[in-house]
Amino acid sequence: MDHTLNSSLLAKSPTRFDAGGFSLAQNTTVLDISRLFPGVAKDKCCIRVEHRIETYQIVAGEELHIKPTDTRYFSRWHTIFRPGGSQGFPGFQPSNEVKESRSNFGAYADLELDATKRFTINAAGRVEHYSDFGNTINGKLASRYKISDNYRCADR
Repeated sequence: MDHTLNSSLLAKSPTRFDAGGFSLAQNTTVLDISRLFPGVAKDKCCIRVEHRIETYQIVAGEELHIKPTDTRYFSRWHTIFRPGGSQGFPGFQPSNEVKESRSNFGAYADLELDATKRFTINAAGRVEHYSDFGNTINGKLASRYKISDNYRCADR
């Protein structure tokens, strides 16, 4: 942070502080297979397998930025309270520091079938395993009926 100060340090305060920071890294490997079946209208099948590794880190800021010292100044009429740390954003504290990672493996299948020239059916499913909280299974069923030849979808 720039152009700020730690009011509890009064005139001794610097005006530039390192507030700490955070980072996220994500590495993904994907195998995607898609196949049209031209003999049966525009039917298609898609299969996807994915592996992902994520790493998240928070790093604490410098001591003068996050210094928790609160200072009280007494004037003639009242007490002036000046909180410690830089103004605006106190920065990431040492208690905020974290470095975590997890991995995820997922498999996905999608089948689209043109039952007639006007009626399409779609079914999809996804299974995932997360190293930090377990498994999830999700599915989707959809259909489409083409009422008129005068209107077209952008992808057809």
